[in-house]
Formats: sequence, C-alpha cells, structure tokens
Amino acid sequence: MIKLLFLLMFYFASFVANSKIIPIKQTNTGKAIVLPDGILLMDEYSIKEYKFPKLKIEIHKPILIGKPDSLVEAFNETVSRTVLSPIKQFQKELIEEAEKEGISELAVSYEIFAANNKIISVRFEFFYTRSTAAHPWETYSVVNFELATESNIDLSVLFLPNRPYLNLLSNISAKELTKQEFPVSDVEGLKPKKENFRNWNMDEKGIYIFFEPYQIAPRVSGAAEVMIPYKDLNDVLTNLPE
Repeated sequence: MIKLLFLLMFYFASFVANSKIIPIKQTNTGKAIVLPDGILLMDEYSIKEYKFPKLKIEIHKPILIGKPDSLVEAFNETVSRTVLSPIKQFQKELIEEAEKEGISELAVSYEIFAANNKIISVRFEFFYTRSTAAHPWETYSVVNFELATESNIDLSVLFLPNRPYLNLLSNISAKELTKQEFPVSDVEGLKPKKENFRNWNMDEKGIYIFFEPYQIAPRVSGAAEVMIPYKDLNDVLTNLPE
C-alpha cells in the first residue's frame, strides 16, 4: 500500500505542483470503482495556496489508475484541463483587479453519473468565494469520456445526423421544468442553442440536462436539472455508449 501511494504521488506530481497531496481518498460511493482491465477510478484531493493573489484552492477530482496507459492518461488529462481552465480564469481575474485584501477561495468537487466499460460521466462544481464579493457563487463543467475512443464526447454524437436534437431537448426541458414548478424567468437560457445544453450527463436511465444558477432564473431560485429518459428520445438517438 505504501509503495502504491508513493507511485501515485510521483505520477501525478505534474498536475499538483506546489500543493499538499492528501493520501488517495475513495470516490463518493466509499469504494474505488473498478473498470475493465482492473483500472481503478478514484478520487484525488489536493490543496493549493497562493500568496498573490491571496487564494486557496481545494480540489477533488476523479483519476484513473492502471493500464492501458493511453486510456488512463487521456482521461486524466481531460479531467485536468476541465478543472484547470476555470481555476486559471479566476486567478487571472484576481491578478488583473489586484486584489490584496483578504483571501479568496475556490473549491472544486464532482459527482459521478456513470462509470462502466463504455462511459465515465462526471459533473464538476466550482464554488467561488471572493474576498471582495458579498456572496459566493458557483459554475459547472462536465466530462463525458468514452473509453473506446479515449476522448470526451460531444452531446451531438448521441443523436442521428441532421436531427434537430437541440429543439427536442429544449421542448422537453421546458415541459419538465413546468411540471417541477421551477420559476423559469429567462427563456433565453432554454432556447435550442448548444451553449444552453453544455452541462449534460448520462447514466443507464437517460440524459441529464443541468441549468446553472442565473441561466434560466435568478440565483435565489438555484440550479435546475431535467432527466430525459432514453425512451423519450428513441426516434433521434444513435448508438449510446451506456
């Protein structure tokens, strides 16, 4: 076990430079998820602190451990890019505004929707606390990683070519939000645009569409989620990596 932890710390050193590595922690289920070929899906936790701008970053992210190397590296690099992009943007904003008072914080967490022999579907939450801001806020990103292609897949690949899938998702989402009695006040965020449906995940039941706070309603209303069963999309779906 000690040898394994040492190897893991060395392998991921490039991703967590200048951070304190906490011993590998289990995923949300309390156990590592075992994928084909004995590959393990586990949680990596790290803390980074910066003097300028004054910033503390706490990161939970899923990682793969095992072989084949190409699959493991492709997933871990995809996750790292997804996590680092908002972090770098936040740091850039703090530097540009030369914030020197107080400490800002950013916490990264995630939820796993599916992890099997075809797909790993993950939603990330980025929770920001800014020293000069009255209230915290959050943003979201997703990874839907197909094992066969060793790549992050686009929502469009789930649907047959030349089908207006965004119109369908928009209409179904609007009806479902009405059933939920969610107070939609900004229909612009529901229109059939790719950007409006960027936060999606999937499991064995269907496709989950996530609407961030402010996207379709004031922040006080919070985020909204719609689950669309595959059976409601039979006419437009292609082969699913489920």
